[in-house]
Amino acid sequence: MFQELKVADDLFAGIDAATRRAMIRTGHRDIREGELLLRGVTYSTLARQVHVHRVKHIKLRELSDEDARGDGAANAQEMVALLSRYHPDVTPDSDITVVLFETASLAAPGA
Repeated sequence: MFQELKVADDLFAGIDAATRRAMIRTGHRDIREGELLLRGVTYSTLARQVHVHRVKHIKLRELSDEDARGDGAANAQEMVALLSRYHPDVTPDSDITVVLFETASLAAPGA
């Protein structure tokens, strides 16, 4: 059975173009390396399989610009602002999960 993560429908264009290579979520998410199904929030038939190659559980203050860019932000500061918009109680000490992945077409054979 695949692990699954709900994703805003408008993010699939970046996933398909391989410009979105990370998902940053508040809290400690139980996601493991390996196959992951990204499923649209509004259209559950909208889905992509990706290969997770790294999962980081860190504090928001530890978020790197590189990881933030992987999730579509210009830098960590912009990602913090985006997260704060949807999670007003988030602080620099909040736990976040950074899921780094490759799209199925870019994943190494047998990965």
